[in-house]
Amino acid sequence: MDIAWLRDLIICISGIVAIVVLILLAVLAVTIYRKSKSLLFSIEATSKNLQEISSVLREKFFTPFAEIGSFIHGISKVIETINRTCRKREGGKHDG
Repeated sequence: MDIAWLRDLIICISGIVAIVVLILLAVLAVTIYRKSKSLLFSIEATSKNLQEISSVLREKFFTPFAEIGSFIHGISKVIETINRTCRKREGGKHDG
């Protein structure tokens, strides 16, 4: 047994170990991919459910309150305009 034979044996063993490690890494990658794929589908379904809930809340809850708020804001602007008009008329009567 000379040194060349020992070197060749070590190279063969290293190659076999590298192949085994690569196969294990490939199996691990496929397993992680499958689990993450199901997790992504679950996240997507949850996202769609949350989107539907938010649209229902917007339709049933926020939109009516926004309309009421806009109506009240409009009424307050009308009252402000009437008050300004009345003040200008009263001011004009006292000046003349």
